Amino acid sequence: MAFTLAMAMQSSFAQLTGRDAHLTTRDTLPRRDTLRSQKPEYQKQRQDYQHERQRLESERNRLLRERQRIDHDRERLSRQLDSIDRKHGVEKPKKPSFGNRVDSTAKVVGNKGAELGAKAVAGIKDRSLENVKGPKGEKVYVDKYDRRYYIDKEGKRVYLKKPKIKD
Repeated sequence: MAFTLAMAMQSSFAQLTGRDAHLTTRDTLPRRDTLRSQKPEYQKQRQDYQHERQRLESERNRLLRERQRIDHDRERLSRQLDSIDRKHGVEKPKKPSFGNRVDSTAKVVGNKGAELGAKAVAGIKDRSLENVKGPKGEKVYVDKYDRRYYIDKEGKRVYLKKPKIKD
């Protein structure tokens, strides 16, 4: 029954509009956005939008050109300063990179840990001499072979000869 009603509506639509019966109302009516774009206030809004977009694009391009000019000037000035430094024999210090800073920090921490560990082992295993100091005032230890040594900043044993020992 619903099918016959739809067929009847299509045929009556075809008679009224003079179009084929297989076309639906969606096919025959203009789309909403084409109607909206044909109205003068929407055309004005669209033109305003396009003008604003063009203005913003030109402003963006101007700012990009300005940034490129500033970068170019910075590079030029840097090259000039470098040439002046070379002319007068001035060496500029190299900035350590992040990786170099991490490496140096790791070395310092590792050396300190090695130093403390070696001193702890030497304090337990070997005999320390209270009245004798190393070249920089370090504690001196005596191992089982009666060799005298002190622990340096890297945690290594430095064996002493007689003239280096301070009493």
